[in-house]
Amino acid sequence: MRLINEVNQAIWAAYSSYVQVRYYMKKWLNDYEIQEKQGGNIDLMKTLHSLSCEILIEIAIDLGL
Repeated sequence: MRLINEVNQAIWAAYSSYVQVRYYMKKWLNDYEIQEKQGGNIDLMKTLHSLSCEILIEIAIDLGL
C-alpha cells in the first residue's frame, strides 16, 4: 500500500494534468484498463491498485523510487 501511495504522488509530481497522467499510464497498461472517475478523468489510485505487483514495481523504478 505504501508503494502505491508513493507511486501516485510521484506520478502527480511529474505529470501535472489528467491528460499527461493518462498518457503515462497508457504506456504501462497492456492488459489492464485505466479506471476513471465520474466525468472521465483517470482515477489513478484505483488504476494503480488494479495492477500486478510486477508492473507497479517497474513503474516505481521508472519514477526513481
